[in-house]
Amino acid sequence: MACWMHGFCAELQRSGLRDDTVFAGASGGAFAATLLAAGIDQSWDSEYVQCLMENVEKYERLRNPILKSERTEKSKESEGTFTIKDALMHTLASTLPDDVAARVSGKLQVAVVDASGPMSSWYTKSPVLIRDFADKQDLMSTLAASSHIPYTMDGKAKAVFRGEEYIDGSLSGQLFPYLPGAMNVCVYPTKEYCTTEHMPAQGMLSVYLARMVSGWMNKQQVPVHAHPFLLPSFQNSTADFTAGVVPREIHHERYREGCQAFHLWDRSQGCEETR
Repeated sequence: MACWMHGFCAELQRSGLRDDTVFAGASGGAFAATLLAAGIDQSWDSEYVQCLMENVEKYERLRNPILKSERTEKSKESEGTFTIKDALMHTLASTLPDDVAARVSGKLQVAVVDASGPMSSWYTKSPVLIRDFADKQDLMSTLAASSHIPYTMDGKAKAVFRGEEYIDGSLSGQLFPYLPGAMNVCVYPTKEYCTTEHMPAQGMLSVYLARMVSGWMNKQQVPVHAHPFLLPSFQNSTADFTAGVVPREIHHERYREGCQAFHLWDRSQGCEETR
């Protein structure tokens, strides 16, 4: 669903943003928030989005057993292993400007979850918001920690960040950090929204699962102002939430749906602060 978020944010950028707007995010939302705070283009043809597509396709090529067997010995030597974390960090390293930490100063908050203690305690913790970034590498490390799904991103249970252990910023049961007065954008609405009336393109089982996930991943039931289901025709699938890579045309479809969701939201409501 990263491309849905980038589509929404691209239209948000085109609409104009106040210089004093503060952005906050967790997991994939932290990447989108960083690009907004830094003023980096998120349009489909932008350097960032196309570099991201190339890197996730490289990840797919290296992890797929069938595609692996078709690689030449030369390509195997040059490409080696390539994790999801590698795909994301290579994209950031290639596209973020060297002064990005200064650009986002005072405008960005990134959520991480303290991973000390037993795994059973992680969900009960409140997210830790990182607001200060020493330089580009420190910001990249913050985003790596905020998106660290255990064992999925690079095979490790936890990310080490500033000498401490952390995991994905949404795994405390809050897909996005709560800032009072902010406009909240999320890939899931509140669980009360998850009905067949609001989600006509979803089957009953999908609506039930959406309601369950919405309750689990927004345990405070903080209002969600914009989400994919604003578009009545939106229909999610398991491919949207797996660690695998979907074809570029599906990413592009999700991107366009993000753009459409922005315009539906824009016609219905506004807010001084955007997240």
